[in-house]
Amino acid sequence: MGYLHWYTRSDSLLTLILQRAITGIEAYICGAVYYEGGVRSIIDSNNIKYLKNPFLLNGSSTADNYYNKLPGLLQDDIRLKIMEKKLWKKTFKYYSELRNPIFHGYEISKSDVKNVYEAFILMAEIFEWIDLWHPPEHLIKGGSIFQDIKKKFIPEWLEH
Repeated sequence: MGYLHWYTRSDSLLTLILQRAITGIEAYICGAVYYEGGVRSIIDSNNIKYLKNPFLLNGSSTADNYYNKLPGLLQDDIRLKIMEKKLWKKTFKYYSELRNPIFHGYEISKSDVKNVYEAFILMAEIFEWIDLWHPPEHLIKGGSIFQDIKKKFIPEWLEH
């Protein structure tokens, strides 16, 4: 955070950090679908608009648009609710209870590091799911070193 000077509540900073992490994951999914769609010759001028604005997919929720509808443009069975049912349930709950509220004016009210850390663990699990259908090796030789992030960084006190 060397480029950011923060002079207000730490709760606001945690909210900002989570918002940026979430937009990062959502942008990465768009990019992953775009790349894989290009490799598979699936993405064309008719559906590129969905990558620019996933809300045009008219899913049942923001989470549905990003984790089911977008990957479904590539292949039906890689949608999160089909490929990783438990992760889909956690992600849907996370979007309902955390993502959507903090993108609509709410801020984190408790500086509970454990809850924030758990949000980042969930995001690591989402990245691991993306890696199943969009392997890092597709982007950069040796990119698989970034896989299994959760296993490398989860502390003992957070293990379930």
